[in-house]
Amino acid sequence: MTCFTVVLRSPAECPRCGMVQPLIARDDDGADVCGPCVGFAADYTCKQCGRTGNPHSRGRCAQCVLAERANALLAGPDGTITSQLEPLAAALADAPSPFPAIQWLKESPNTKLLARLASEGHELSHELLDELPPSRNQRYIRQLLL
Repeated sequence: MTCFTVVLRSPAECPRCGMVQPLIARDDDGADVCGPCVGFAADYTCKQCGRTGNPHSRGRCAQCVLAERANALLAGPDGTITSQLEPLAAALADAPSPFPAIQWLKESPNTKLLARLASEGHELSHELLDELPPSRNQRYIRQLLL
């Protein structure tokens, strides 16, 4: 990561104004301060949850984007997540590092299989997984759900 990305993802209390913001600038004394304190009016507040830092897309933080994508991945045919998959959705949404989790949701063949199983609306069981052709993805999904 670039230094700027690290700063954006690590908001802290600005010593000048007391707001929790990414400290993207330095004052005349060399202290790290937020942008507004030096006349730079960038807003790194999530438009959805109000947290600062961790900007991702469309004015939202990575945590909100991750929660949305996890919910979309695990939604059944009626658009809701079954109680069986709610713990997995919560664990994904609470990932301590949301950016790698977003990447995993986007690119992993495991998540494609998981999305297919969730969208079919069947109760996930060992028997259902046993019906799939044996593969690394099938084994991974079984372990994940255990």
